[in-house]
Amino acid sequence: MQPEITGHEPIAVTLTDSQVLYGCQMGKARNDSAVAAGKSPGKVQSAWSWEQTHIIGCLGELACMTAVHGEPQELTIDTYKAAYDVSGCIEVRTRCRDDYDLKVTGRDDPDQSFVLVTCTSLPTNWIPPREFKVVGWMNGWQAQDTQYTKDYGNYGSPAFFVPQSDLHPMNELELCDEDE
Repeated sequence: MQPEITGHEPIAVTLTDSQVLYGCQMGKARNDSAVAAGKSPGKVQSAWSWEQTHIIGCLGELACMTAVHGEPQELTIDTYKAAYDVSGCIEVRTRCRDDYDLKVTGRDDPDQSFVLVTCTSLPTNWIPPREFKVVGWMNGWQAQDTQYTKDYGNYGSPAFFVPQSDLHPMNELELCDEDE
């Protein structure tokens, strides 16, 4: 059963034990595959391990799938930009503070919809979060506007950070037909 999505309020999603376990397993598998392929976490220095960020990302994708489609779908490994995080041309951006912005980069596909999912978690917390908020969304071409450009941390790699107040409500999410 698909949840009713109304208004501008975030959609609260509580993952089940089996969803958390699946998300943790897939996050670890993604991390192991990326390390084996020689991928790098990039310039940004963080207290989060690369494995933790993969796990949080998988859990956020499961929360988004639940909010949008009523139930989780299968997570993928090694698809990078070749497949969507969630069916309907959705890329999920999970952030570990409820007040964080939606982050989109210049490398991202402007034709995709980007959904902000938040949770409250710290890198020192070894218990993964199960409570998520599916906050809102924006198309890539809207998010990649110079007004949103920031270089948090002064890494010389600016990105687009869209405030939650500028996001579209989830009940207006535009899904694509992936077969076209």
